[in-house]
Amino acid sequence: MRPQFSRLSASLALLTLFAISTQLSATFAQGTINYTFSGTGSGSLGGQSFTSSAFVITATADSANVHIGPGLGGNIFAQVADVSASIYVSGVGTADFSAPSNEDNNQTGGIANFAVYPKTGGATGLLIISSPVFRTYDLKSNVGPVSATLGVFSTDVFATSVGDFSLTSVASAVTYQAALQSAPEPAPLGLLGVGLATFNVCLWQRRRTSEAEHAV
Repeated sequence: MRPQFSRLSASLALLTLFAISTQLSATFAQGTINYTFSGTGSGSLGGQSFTSSAFVITATADSANVHIGPGLGGNIFAQVADVSASIYVSGVGTADFSAPSNEDNNQTGGIANFAVYPKTGGATGLLIISSPVFRTYDLKSNVGPVSATLGVFSTDVFATSVGDFSLTSVASAVTYQAALQSAPEPAPLGLLGVGLATFNVCLWQRRRTSEAEHAV
């Protein structure tokens, strides 16, 4: 009975490993993704003015929430609401946007748009950039760095964690990048460890049984 039990345990261990590997693959397929817009501009953050300074807008979203479909003018859009968004300005610091923001990629026009609500209300495209890459980009996967061309920037005032933020000018070259930050959760990793341990024990038991049979 012991060999049969050992084979059954090994089979169960293999099934466990297969299930966990499938779950881990799904975890990596979708997850947290960061979108960054890097450029040079002038403006003000938290009452401190800056001129021709490097800045980076970083937005974080869940790639599982991306919606792709027809929008204004029949254009195809990939859209997702951000979980959070921040602005970093060299020599000034970092601040979180206080209002909701979202990513709007016009695939038909090859346009990427970081939209956030200004203090006056109504979502506004803070940065709208263009590149042929955006014609096929779906906001769900890694892309870039992409050297894009500035289309429009907003001069509205936006509330942040350190005070008002606004831009007065932006250089024409803007770099765009998206990077998935998916990581397997502790529970699947723990189960994977249990499955591997069980499988190794089963192999050890079978080896001992085989050695005992040969010794007889």
